Amino acid sequence: MQAVVLAAGFGERLHPLTRKVPKALLEVGGKPVIDRLLDFLRASPLIDTIHIRTNASYYSIFKDWLKGCDHMGSVELSSNRAYVPEERLGAIGDIEDVCSRKRFREDIMVVAGDNIFNFPVAPFMDFCAGKEGDVVAVMESTDRRALKFGGVVVVTSDDRVIDFEEKPKKPKSRFLALPLYRLSAESIPFLNRYLVEGNDPDRIGAFFAWSYRRRPLFAFKADGGRYHLTDVTSYRKICSSFEKDLRA
Repeated sequence: MQAVVLAAGFGERLHPLTRKVPKALLEVGGKPVIDRLLDFLRASPLIDTIHIRTNASYYSIFKDWLKGCDHMGSVELSSNRAYVPEERLGAIGDIEDVCSRKRFREDIMVVAGDNIFNFPVAPFMDFCAGKEGDVVAVMESTDRRALKFGGVVVVTSDDRVIDFEEKPKKPKSRFLALPLYRLSAESIPFLNRYLVEGNDPDRIGAFFAWSYRRRPLFAFKADGGRYHLTDVTSYRKICSSFEKDLRA
């Protein structure tokens, strides 16, 4: 299986930290976020190559980082040719562009590069192996604000997603979608259809909120959650949390 890591954002909400450094390369606990994400992905022998999609402004910075990366031989970099935020393709546009250029004809894993997951990847991969369709990782949350600003998933007893809503005013469940997906080979052509129809090109969840009515989508209930770098405040809280863990 191939993996696509989305790291093409300009990190405007993390300025001034990200004026010259991509947010995926910000350090948490003495290690760049992207390195922690690669450790997570490479823990599965089923993942072959990891494709990191960045923007044109950060491409050379990522190239320099890759020279010292422990997983260098398993990583490919590509640029979406955007030098400013106004030129970006959006998350779905980037996924579709990578899949088209690489001519993927197999299942792929899609993850957001500004996240650190605190659960192992193996159970997710095992779950995917038993499902014919797409898969989204979810976590149970009682945080109403997080639910209202995320993707909320309604799941049946056999893990089938029967409702997926982005930023709901009234969340229908406590299952919050995480930016960790298995996109099946059969669903890859739907990326272009989704974009041609004029749908939101930027949010991963928006695509799956659209696609679950057309392709089977299953929810993997993660035994844990994630750290998400959104702004300077969240970044400092995450760093503080990791520092406490290192001292423990």
